Amino acid sequence: GSAECIGRFYRDVFGAPSTLSNGKELPSVRINVGVNQALVFQETSDEIPAYDGHHIAIYTSNFSGPYRFLKARGLVTEEIQNHQFQNTVRDI
Repeated sequence: GSAECIGRFYRDVFGAPSTLSNGKELPSVRINVGVNQALVFQETSDEIPAYDGHHIAIYTSNFSGPYRFLKARGLVTEEIQNHQFQNTVRDI
């Protein structure tokens, strides 16, 4: 039951349009993040393994908006360094 929330997060925080799908499989959400680029989150009924440190980098033209949103909620796990900050999606 997370696909809709993930799409809303990327839409509200980064301004990235998303599309929710409820096809034959479990729900998924496609977030448009650039020209011909998308993040696709597919829900699963499998047990989720422990976080192993994997990550993605998101480049944004609005750095301060997402940073303020995450910082206000205590979700920044590494402070600004070289124009970047980190948070862990599992905490959102």
